[in-house]
Amino acid sequence: MIKAIEQLKTFSVGFVIGLVATSPLAFAHHQFYPGEIMTNGDSQWQFDTLAGALAATAFAPVYRYFVKDEEDEGLVSFSLLKIYMY
Repeated sequence: MIKAIEQLKTFSVGFVIGLVATSPLAFAHHQFYPGEIMTNGDSQWQFDTLAGALAATAFAPVYRYFVKDEEDEGLVSFSLLKIYMY
């Protein structure tokens, strides 16, 4: 039960950090450098922000298992990296 709570916290923090980190960069890119083809900059900004948040959510448990100090069963950290890379 404690592991499930820790993983839920990890996913939540990863999602929020992804939103905070991606949002201003994507906004600046789509507002100031829209390109010639893109006509819906606001929608593209929302999509990029959400995609960045989901990528950070997927990376958060991988990072957590790599930096934790306690020994885990087997090669969990290596397995997570392998899954994330595919």
